[in-house]
Amino acid sequence: MPSGLTISCSLRDVSPVKPSPNATIAFMAKYKPAKAKKQTAPPPQGAIPCVVMVILAIAGVMLLLFFVMKSSGS
Repeated sequence: MPSGLTISCSLRDVSPVKPSPNATIAFMAKYKPAKAKKQTAPPPQGAIPCVVMVILAIAGVMLLLFFVMKSSGS
């Protein structure tokens, strides 16, 4: 730091009003109490039919490929 440069900082420079003992209470955030979440209907159960359809589709493709390969070999 150069010798000719001085920095001074005090509360008098920042705040022109003298804070009272209860000043922090006036500036505190006001929080609202948390509200309970509303009960919502459960999502429709569509996972099991979807998995069954995917397994049937895979089995169908496997059977199709099996019969195609079987008929090409003879």
